[in-house]
Order: sequence, then structure tokens, then C-alpha cells
Amino acid sequence: MPLPGGPSDKAGNRYERRWAVLALTDVLLGRFESIRIEVPGPAGEGFEFRVRSAGLSEWHQVKRQRSGRDWSIATLRAEGVLQLWPAKLLAGERCVFVSGTGARELSELVERAVQAASWEEFSAYFLTCIDDSDGVVGSAARSVS
Repeated sequence: MPLPGGPSDKAGNRYERRWAVLALTDVLLGRFESIRIEVPGPAGEGFEFRVRSAGLSEWHQVKRQRSGRDWSIATLRAEGVLQLWPAKLLAGERCVFVSGTGARELSELVERAVQAASWEEFSAYFLTCIDDSDGVVGSAARSVS
């Protein structure tokens, strides 16, 4: 793990700032109505910023990279990323994970969720057939519900 304030930490902070500037550009172009960086209190915990559009909040969590490997569901859980999402999603808000490295398993789950008509259908048909070599995708997704 990199030391706080070291080169990796500074690079990660620059990556987060650049993503925030991109979101600010979207505000200036009218895609979003507002941006709030570092939302105070428990509501903003674990997220770099929140953007709003048409009454919908979109929470962004930014991680620069993961040692050249994809982010697995297990790693996202271990890093505390997924535990913050359920309350936001149940409130009708969106969560966005941004990284310089991929999150293939998360992407697959999102694609399947888009295809499902309900949580029940997603749980019954789309989680049971995930091709996951370490067996954590279905159980991790179920724990997020």
C-alpha cells in the first residue's frame, strides 16, 4: 500500500481532480445542473463529489488504478466501495465508479441489471449464471441488495 502523501497518493489526487474538472465542464455545458465536491457528513462519505440533473443525484467515486489489474467485486467490497451504494440506489440515485483500470465484473453486473425488469428477475436469472472464476460475483451482488 502506498504511503500517504507519497507519489502514488499525489497521482491519485490528481486523477480525482481531473475527473472533477471534467464533471464541472459538464455543468458548464448544461449536462448537469450542479456539482458539490466533498459533500459533508455521512451522505458524502466515500464519494469525491455529487452532480445533479433533473432532480437526480449522481455520486462519483474515483480510484486511479489497481496495480494494473481489473477491480474485482471482492476487491471493490474490500475497499469499501460497494457498501456505500445500496442506500443511494434505493433512494433512486446513481453511483458512478471511475478508475484508470477496468472493473469487468462490475460492468457485467450493470449490463445484466439493465436487462432485468425487477430485482427478483435479476436475482433469479442474472446472478445465478455469472461467469466468475472465484465465485464472489453473485454473493457480493446479493450482499449489496
